[in-house]
Amino acid sequence: MKMIEYRKSCSIGDLTSNMNNNQLTTLPEEIGLFFSLTNLDVSMNELTSLPASIGQIASLRLLDVSMNDDLTDLPDGITQSISLRVIR
Repeated sequence: MKMIEYRKSCSIGDLTSNMNNNQLTTLPEEIGLFFSLTNLDVSMNELTSLPASIGQIASLRLLDVSMNDDLTDLPDGITQSISLRVIR
């Protein structure tokens, strides 16, 4: 997935990104550059891992990775996210 395609699917105005049910297999490492992102829904995809940079999104409060059957681990840095309250 090219970064430009990701930016089109991300709504920075309300600081949320709903990319569920898109058959995504990966997220770009650059996702960590979206410092103002508060909610990220990547449920119902085909993710097998998450980039370590996701832990750099200081404002991330909700991360929904549910129904990604091959996703078995979260990156170590995810616990460093100060605002993160919900992981599904």
